[in-house]
Amino acid sequence: MNNKSNLGFFDNLSNKKLLWKILLGFGFVLFISEFFVERYGYFGEDSLDGLFGFYPILGLLVTIIIVTLVNILGKLLLVEENFYD
Repeated sequence: MNNKSNLGFFDNLSNKKLLWKILLGFGFVLFISEFFVERYGYFGEDSLDGLFGFYPILGLLVTIIIVTLVNILGKLLLVEENFYD
C-alpha cells in the first residue's frame, strides 16, 4: 500500500515549502509597502503610532507576552499524572 496517499496536505514537504515561500513573499510585499504608505499618528503628529514599523513591533511584543503568559499558566495549572485516579 502506498503511504503517500494517506498523507495530509500539510504533511507533504513540497506543500510546506510552497506555503513558506508564499508566506515569506507576502510578508516581504507588506514590508516593502510600508515605505510607500504615509503614516499619520492617531493621537497627533508626533505620536508613537505614526512611527515606521510600529504595528509590526507592537504585534511581536503582544505575541511574546501572550506566549509567556500561556507558559506561566500552563505551569501553574499542571497536575500530577495520577491526579484523577
